[in-house]
Amino acid sequence: MTRGAAAALVLVLAVSACADRGGLPPDAATSRAVTKQDAGAPPAQGEVGLTVQSFSTGGVELRGAVCEADSVYFSAQVTTPGRILMPYFGDASPEVTLTCRLAPLSGQQTVGIVQTSQRGGTTVFPSLGVGVSSNGGVGVGLGVGVSGTRSSRVGTEFGYPPARVTLQ
Repeated sequence: MTRGAAAALVLVLAVSACADRGGLPPDAATSRAVTKQDAGAPPAQGEVGLTVQSFSTGGVELRGAVCEADSVYFSAQVTTPGRILMPYFGDASPEVTLTCRLAPLSGQQTVGIVQTSQRGGTTVFPSLGVGVSSNGGVGVGLGVGVSGTRSSRVGTEFGYPPARVTLQ
């Protein structure tokens, strides 16, 4: 590997290490919520995911905690780290209370729906590009991207922020 290619690889690794992954590992559990009978839920508009992770009071991730998720319309169970797929009711989506246990520890957190995006508008986002040529040249480019839509579907999207339950 040439010196330039090695430098590019180091740069890519450094940038990716700093990136907010916000996701779960590939082996994370996924479960689907069960609608409560006679809950009087409005018609669902699809599904929404809730990411659940558990941590010690020192901020160390604790894998394997069993979490019960409960709302007025549905309930679910997932093992951390994991994701719960729930009915999506837009801004009428209920708060979800998570109770997690990993003996002898336990913790609880309630998460509510938040606005995540606006459809039908313009979005501005940062971009980074790294290129390596066959003769060892390296190029890095920073830029700003802009996307927009001419769609008549205008509205607000909602979602749940990731749940980070502290176990004590």
